[in-house]
Amino acid sequence: MKKFLAVSLSVLSLASAAPALAATFPVPDGEHFSITVPLNDDVYTAAGVLRVEENIAGDLVIAGGDVTISGNVQEDVIAAGGSVTIEGNVGDDVRSAGGDVSIEGNVTGDVIVFGGQLMIGENAVIQGDLIAAGGMVQVLGAVRGKLDVSGGEVILRGPVEGATKIKGDRVRLDGILNDDTIIIADTITIGENGLIGGNLTYWTAKGIDDRLETATRGTATFDPELRPYDGKGEMHSKSVIAFFVAAIFGYGLLAASLFIIVTMLLTKKYFGESVKYAMKKPWVCVGYGLVFFVVTPILGVLLMITIIGIPLGASVFALYGFSIVFALPLTAIVAAKWCEIKYKKKWNKVAFFFVAVGVYLILKIVGFIPIIGWIAVMLAVLLAFGAMLQAKIALWKKYA
Repeated sequence: MKKFLAVSLSVLSLASAAPALAATFPVPDGEHFSITVPLNDDVYTAAGVLRVEENIAGDLVIAGGDVTISGNVQEDVIAAGGSVTIEGNVGDDVRSAGGDVSIEGNVTGDVIVFGGQLMIGENAVIQGDLIAAGGMVQVLGAVRGKLDVSGGEVILRGPVEGATKIKGDRVRLDGILNDDTIIIADTITIGENGLIGGNLTYWTAKGIDDRLETATRGTATFDPELRPYDGKGEMHSKSVIAFFVAAIFGYGLLAASLFIIVTMLLTKKYFGESVKYAMKKPWVCVGYGLVFFVVTPILGVLLMITIIGIPLGASVFALYGFSIVFALPLTAIVAAKWCEIKYKKKWNKVAFFFVAVGVYLILKIVGFIPIIGWIAVMLAVLLAFGAMLQAKIALWKKYA
């Protein structure tokens, strides 16, 4: 049961196709932490400044303000932080989000990366597909699979074997795209090494561009339907949706960070008591969490049937809505407190905040994984809410 708790609260172990049978949770003594010995398990850790200098035989799930991975990772890498640098080779997929993200090594699987400044180094080789979105995206290395890039500025120098789609304000092509390509940008610049081996479908603010025709071995087609704005300067619906998705993600991170800070300041022992229940009876906590999310809206409806119960019903629905909106930040706080208690650490508020925000980011990333990721996040949320509910019931009994 305790092993299941470790898997569920960290949710992180469900990022791969099957849950890990063993895992290592290195917990830093301070804000700086380095892994300097090889590890044969899946590894989950978080700190202000993190350095992974040796090889990891399983998955690596890591979060921090400044993250550097110089060792090789045999399985998946999930990394979140203000700055993330992956210098070693990765044996499977990479999923990362951060202010600055750089991948310098070889990746056997797919890469999904989001951030402000993104760079695939010139010596990097992505064997699978690359999906990237950021303020500035530089793809200097090779991509063997498909490429899908969105950014304010996109620079492409490395060869791409699969189909390519690029969206940005400014796009510079100075590499070889071997398959069919779609480019949507205000300005498109073709460098002396720029070449499109397949067909090209494009939109640019200047209209038909003869330089693109010359750089394309197949057929180059200007498609006005691809434009991100209509004739009145208004964004097309797809562009609006993409913009709002990005805005909501950024706002969600900010709101979660503020919520975590406020919650840390307002609570002292509540989350510690919640974790104790989760450690003792994790499956019971999952059950309590499921009951909470199923029964609460039903109770709200029943209360709203009578006039006298309308205020209570409204309060119940308000509580339920609050729980839905802040489910992930609350789960992240419980997970961070679990690590602190499990490993007998006394983190200061800054260190605890970084751990909680790191777990929140990882939960968001894992949530993008179809089916397995959804189940993982759901289990983590149910476990956390069930533990908090049991702690609250115990508190009511104590003072009743």
